[in-house]
Amino acid sequence: MTGSQFEHLVAERMIAEGFRRVRERGRAGDGGVDITAVAPGGTPYAVQCKRYSRTVGAPEVRNFLGALANTFAGHTGVLVTSGRLTRQARTEASNARQPLLLIERDQLADWLIGRTTLTPQRVPPPMAVEGDELAG
Repeated sequence: MTGSQFEHLVAERMIAEGFRRVRERGRAGDGGVDITAVAPGGTPYAVQCKRYSRTVGAPEVRNFLGALANTFAGHTGVLVTSGRLTRQARTEASNARQPLLLIERDQLADWLIGRTTLTPQRVPPPMAVEGDELAG
């Protein structure tokens, strides 16, 4: 699978998950982001895809964080890799000022088959039980 094919696979999965306005941008001049999309709840997402057999290091995470801060402020960042992140890369991601989701090799398969999701799961409000009194 080429890098472009990997990006397309990720974009297709996002569409299946209910994202709208999914745009594959991964070309020269993409601003450091391969895909942009809007989650079902309206939150904008910016995705960086790394089809690597090797590890993804801290410099790649820092570059992506720079793109998020400068060009894609307000977007939830997602770094998707077919490889693994180094410990330093995970540290960079955990210290980020804005949300950054990491999908590494181990989580990638679960996400691609729909076992996990990129969007936060909404907790339904508690149901009223007969006999409960409303505060007031």
